[in-house]
Amino acid sequence: MEESRDIDLVVAVAGSPNVGKSTLLNRLVGALSHVGNWPGKTVDIIAGVVEYKGYRIQIVDLPGTYGLSGVTEEEDITRKYLLGEYGERVHKHRRAICESCPFHRTCFFSQLCLVRLFSDFLHRKKEIYQRIYTPDVVLIIVDATVLEKTLYLAISILELTPNAVIALNKIDELEERGMSIDTQALSKRLGVPVIPISALKGKNIDKLLDAILSVWRRRISARRTLRINYGILEHYIQRIESLVRKAKLPPNYPRRWVAIRLLEGDHELFSKIKSLYDGVSSEIETVVSEVRKELGDDVSAVIARIRYNYIAEITRDIIKKKVERVPELSLIDRVFTHPLIGPIASILLLFVIFLAVFSINLGFPLNIALESLGMSSLAELLEEYSLVSLVDYLVSLGIDYIRALIEPYSVTLASFIADGVLGGFGLIMTFFPLIILVLFLISLLEDSGLAARITVAIDLLFSKFGLTGRAVFPLMLSMGCNVPGIMSTRTVMGKGERLGLILASPFIICQARLIVLIAIITIAFTSPIQQTVAFLSIFFISILLYLIMATIFARIFREEGEVRALVMDIPPVRRPSIRVAWWNAWIMGKEFIKKAGTIIVMLSMLVWFLLSYGPNGYTVDPDETYGAIIGKILAPIARLWGISDVNVAWKIVFALIYGFIAKEGLLVAIAQLSSKGVSFEEAWLSFGLTPIQSFAILLFFMTYVPCMATVITIRYETKSWRLTLLSIVILLITATILSTITYHILAIIF
Repeated sequence: MEESRDIDLVVAVAGSPNVGKSTLLNRLVGALSHVGNWPGKTVDIIAGVVEYKGYRIQIVDLPGTYGLSGVTEEEDITRKYLLGEYGERVHKHRRAICESCPFHRTCFFSQLCLVRLFSDFLHRKKEIYQRIYTPDVVLIIVDATVLEKTLYLAISILELTPNAVIALNKIDELEERGMSIDTQALSKRLGVPVIPISALKGKNIDKLLDAILSVWRRRISARRTLRINYGILEHYIQRIESLVRKAKLPPNYPRRWVAIRLLEGDHELFSKIKSLYDGVSSEIETVVSEVRKELGDDVSAVIARIRYNYIAEITRDIIKKKVERVPELSLIDRVFTHPLIGPIASILLLFVIFLAVFSINLGFPLNIALESLGMSSLAELLEEYSLVSLVDYLVSLGIDYIRALIEPYSVTLASFIADGVLGGFGLIMTFFPLIILVLFLISLLEDSGLAARITVAIDLLFSKFGLTGRAVFPLMLSMGCNVPGIMSTRTVMGKGERLGLILASPFIICQARLIVLIAIITIAFTSPIQQTVAFLSIFFISILLYLIMATIFARIFREEGEVRALVMDIPPVRRPSIRVAWWNAWIMGKEFIKKAGTIIVMLSMLVWFLLSYGPNGYTVDPDETYGAIIGKILAPIARLWGISDVNVAWKIVFALIYGFIAKEGLLVAIAQLSSKGVSFEEAWLSFGLTPIQSFAILLFFMTYVPCMATVITIRYETKSWRLTLLSIVILLITATILSTITYHILAIIF
């Protein structure tokens, strides 16, 4: 993990999905930062620092998970971090002062401590670090409205470590339902502080931080981990405990917890013990075999049932109902759970959302609808003041201003800065607002509880392709931009399905390709019927390819024992937090810009050089550039679509190369490759292409390599260049075969 300076204590935040973890983190820290990836994992490390009563508290956000079994990547990360397998380096002297101080447990005024102030002065320019393996305190977030369900993770963690605080979130929602929870009684039963909070309204946040500091000072911490009576299993647990002691595991591995995990069939933990002391491994296997013979193979189910019985027992008397209310299925739930209406309502809702996104960002297709209704002026106004138009106008204004400043000194340098460097920056800015907007709306859906209902409603339809309902969000998000579409696959639990959706998402036509599609179709086809058929056929093909390829990839990469069924909680429908939704969207969007921005700008500079320089040096004639030389070498590719004119072929091929940086750049490239500087429409018509050739080129362009930003995202999410290159190769092969066959079939028919 990333090094952190001047940290007094480290708090790991754990919680199941939909318990309000993001809301609480936003309330605690405000500006969390992405600091890398967990070793060998695709999940991000999100951390931040909060200053409270003179202490600097590092907050580490653990992935949302239901338990510590290690079955999913999120569970594996959470367990390993709590066990200390993912160490981190923090500043030493502040921790050492407090932890060695005899007044550590009673100190409340660390900001007035003379020793700390003097030590800070001495070490202000030094970087003295120590390795911290396990977090000082684990903050476990539990949903008060579904206490029994979300306490399972808390119980699993308390069996591992006593240094924990439970935040009982959404207490305000519980009170609105006429219910209350005796937090003192629950705290007494669990042996750790239980603080009722409302992360959304900021209720009791100070009390929560006070409890964290108290546990850190060991003032109210439990002396040992939580012990649950496992009945018939106790005899076997004690036998395995005695064997585990011989393996000499690190002290942060509680022997009882290890024994229970071994009974549950934890192969990774068993391998660790075997590597430390192989002599006890066969004896442990003997004990586990005895248990399975007595109780059956699924011992983990028995243990889970005992834990849930324990939770039911301790919560039986602490949940009090002030008013008896008979829960009724809401209208929203009745709609989304209906086998016929549910999928239709889900698709319509997503359609309306993305119609709004496209209309705000691009003006399309609402501008066409307004124009057909005779509101041409309103349609033009919507298109003129769309988000893309405004961003493009501001970027162009800035670029022109910089160009005008530099041109008097050097035309070449002005062109390089304006077209090469700032041009690449402008490409990023044109799709960055779309990414933020899409991520924001999806965060609102998730926070409101509608996302889970849409997933369940679509699941039956997508199961025909071997996918779960979670595949609908990568599909819909990719229509705006492939980048957030691929990033949204993080919610998919199965590794095979997640990789399948990542590699298949580039087949979906994004907004940038949509611009090119509309532009070429309106030029190549004069009839409105032909334009509609061409548009819908290409759009339908892209979705079909997405589903087919996602299914194939999911089956190829599916691991043994991976569950194909949809497993998820359905949270109650609630009013979403705009603040939290924006916070989530900003964090994800900002990290994407950091990763993709540099590479895109560098490629933009490279393309500028290829189109500005040739064997004779700097030139304004595209035919004399290195770009023309490369394009002419690759020009035979265009023969697949019946294009034999080299002068036309190389410009189309080079424009396709330019499209690798940004898809809408194809329009700019074709217009710029004309030495006369004509518009895109005039340049395309000058090629003399038939409608069939235009359709084949469009089909290739819609399905060939994704833009550079998408490639970077694939590499970032898969952590594999091999899979990234595999995706590019498959896309190229598919696009080549599909466009070539389509061209020759249509040429024969027409």
